[in-house]
Amino acid sequence: MAENQTESISPYWQDKLKEFHNEHAPDIRIQTRLQGEQDAKSLLEGKLGQFDKTDLKVFLEDLNRDWWQGKERKDRCFPAFSGFLAIKIIESLDAFNK
Repeated sequence: MAENQTESISPYWQDKLKEFHNEHAPDIRIQTRLQGEQDAKSLLEGKLGQFDKTDLKVFLEDLNRDWWQGKERKDRCFPAFSGFLAIKIIESLDAFNK
């Protein structure tokens, strides 16, 4: 295929992509995730190297913010920043702050 040519997507796949988007990536889900990322970034910028355990817990929850089935959740990056692994990160506060 030439460099500037594009391949068209069949109507069947266009419908499948729209269906997937509507079911798994509605605007409210994207906005919830973006807000969580922004809140985590703001906290990181404000507390860089000076996090306490509460700050770190909030930071991980912000990174995990998601929207699914009509409600906000905190399991976007499960299990990376949740449960046992979140506890281990928080227990490593000095290393995190470095």
